[in-house]
Amino acid sequence: METAKEVTVYEKTPDATLSNPKVQKVGKLDSRGVSHLQKYIAGAKTRRLGYVSSNRFVQVGDRRLGVVVWSDGRLLGLDFTGQDASRVPPTTTHSLMVNADEVLSKHLLDAVKEAE
Repeated sequence: METAKEVTVYEKTPDATLSNPKVQKVGKLDSRGVSHLQKYIAGAKTRRLGYVSSNRFVQVGDRRLGVVVWSDGRLLGLDFTGQDASRVPPTTTHSLMVNADEVLSKHLLDAVKEAE
């Protein structure tokens, strides 16, 4: 997947439900965040996992990827299930891009959290 120069960040709205998965725009990744995303995707491997849920999403071109975080706050991976990961139920088997580089993962997650 090629990364666009402009990446928009979204998050679930407080009133989002499984049957009505609403998201709102938070902001855009800065140039460092886009660079981290490109490196993350370039070095990623694919994993399939069940029960995956995201609160933040990054829009890359016409794809919306879920930002999946471990319970301890570390980045698990990017959910690329379907065209829009925000619309895929958590109980479905999800396809994730995972990258073993913990420093890069932390920088990417920080950039997503700081998007304005």
